[in-house]
Amino acid sequence: MITKASKQHFTLRIFPEYGDAAILHALFTSELWKALFTEKKLAVFVLLKSFLYWNMAMFMSIATMLFRYQHGQRTTGFILCLSTLVTLLVYNSTEIVFFLKPLAFPVVLALPFFIKGQVWDWVFTDIQSPTLLVFTGLYALMGVVQCVFIYAGKGNSELNKRGNSYLFLLLHRFGLKNELVVQAFIEPVVLGFAAWFLYTQGDIPFAIVLGFSALSLFFAEIMDYAHTEKSMNQRI
Repeated sequence: MITKASKQHFTLRIFPEYGDAAILHALFTSELWKALFTEKKLAVFVLLKSFLYWNMAMFMSIATMLFRYQHGQRTTGFILCLSTLVTLLVYNSTEIVFFLKPLAFPVVLALPFFIKGQVWDWVFTDIQSPTLLVFTGLYALMGVVQCVFIYAGKGNSELNKRGNSYLFLLLHRFGLKNELVVQAFIEPVVLGFAAWFLYTQGDIPFAIVLGFSALSLFFAEIMDYAHTEKSMNQRI
């Protein structure tokens, strides 16, 4: 289990953390609450920014589950995995119009009032991509495994790390020393090619999901790298 004696450390990051503890802590300490009572325009901005980061985190979780192992407890958890799972199901459903799909949880809560037949038909029957449904099941399995490792104390010692890259582990043996090259460029490019291939095969929903995942991973990694470099330069 996770204890104070565990060997843990942090890396400078600017992208928000979405582990279970981080999410629960943010529910009570978010700058949104202060902005709601002081400056309404700022509250709208904070809300939109939070919505963007949350969607990026969910799509990025898809990429990190595919490419990485031993996630940090502040970047992965049951809440994020469940949210991503629901989002994958929503993006695959034929019952939900496209512009509502980013609002996964509110849409799911309202779904029983608008669809006909069994509530869960939209999960297994009214879908656009059987391949995406299979991948959703695979994601759920990988998410449970990673979360169990985290709560069993087998997560990454770097608490806010998004996992160790399988690709970097492989390419490191061939002389590649820079992990950022793999995590910020090679992994998103691989996802991008997969999205392009699925698009050419007519699997548009799955292509969109992987495309969003590639972009989210790229921007989050670059944001964190730029923040780290800026912080280090300010110390010099």
